[in-house]
Parts: sequence; C-alpha cells; structure tokens
Amino acid sequence: MITRRRKKQIEKLAVETRKKLTLDRRENFKLPSYLELFDVGLKMADLSDQPIDVYVTYDVKKKKPKICIDAKQSPEQTIYSLAHEIGHLVLDWKVDITKVEIEEPKLARKESNLQNERLLATSYKRKDGYSTEELKGEKEADYFATCFLMPRKSVKFLLKWCCNPKRNLLYATELIAFYYFVEQDLALQRIKELTGKA
Repeated sequence: MITRRRKKQIEKLAVETRKKLTLDRRENFKLPSYLELFDVGLKMADLSDQPIDVYVTYDVKKKKPKICIDAKQSPEQTIYSLAHEIGHLVLDWKVDITKVEIEEPKLARKESNLQNERLLATSYKRKDGYSTEELKGEKEADYFATCFLMPRKSVKFLLKWCCNPKRNLLYATELIAFYYFVEQDLALQRIKELTGKA
C-alpha cells in the first residue's frame, strides 16, 4: 500500500516528467518517439519465452538507458510499460528523463554479463516472485505510470465536461481509455480513484 503522502510525491514527479518531455494530453501514443528524442533507447523483442515483460539497461559508455519491451504486447500495454519503466528511472534512479545520466557508483553495484550495459529494472509477468521491497517499487512505478499517462487535472476536466461516470461508467471508461490510449481496466481504475470509488 502506498501512503497518501507518497502518492502525492509520485504524482508530482509524473506530472513534472510529462512536462519535461513536452508530451501533450492526447499524445501518449507518441511516447516512444518522444523518448528517442531524449536519447532513451527502445527495443522490441520477443520475450514470450522469458519470465519478464520488460527490462531496462543502462549503457555506461553511451550514458543512455534502453528499454526493451515484449513485442507481443498490445500498443496500449507497450505505452503503459514504457511509462512504468520511466517510473523506475525517475523513482528508483532519480533520473531527469531529459538528461539521463546515472552516477557511476550506483551503476557499479549492478552486475551485468554485458561489458557496457547494466541491468536497472525488470518487470516480471508473474507478480508473486517479488520480495516485499521489490513489490513496493513495482506498485510505485505502476502508480507513476497511471499518473503520467492520465494526469489528474486533465482526467477530472474530461469527466466533468464530457461524461459523468455516475450516469454512465462504461461510456466514461471507454472515453478515458480512448483519449489517453490506455487499456479500459486502467482507465476504470483511475476513474474510481479520482471519484472516490476506489
């Protein structure tokens, strides 16, 4: 469980990161392009035989992270995975996404089979393999992704002026999912959180 205070901190970081990337409200689907503009490498790979969906490495020589995503994810899952991994970079590694550089002492503690790359984060398909601390980090990265992709003020404005979830929750969910390019279950979760029904 994330405390209310921590949620506010995470939400603030998510909004700040979104502003730094200059990502407009309806541009979540362009997130891969924006990340590449800021020198964050992206790679799609078949990870279906692996226990992970996504992982992040950091190239020490190039001083840039690379996010590798399972190519079999839906486009909405891919965008969410990117936002989740940005959450790990921002929350765990204290990275300013517009000038991604991680201090050498922190990287030295990360082992790697590759000469220049260090593994920073992984997201497993099964959630039961995490330690308590890792699970806390995953939940925080999930919350970061939710706040990053569906900013509070923007969602509340849309709910107020376009659709009232009290009258038609299904329509509100579909609209939010479409508008922010997220899956419907995530949109519903955000609506419930912002309307006090969570």
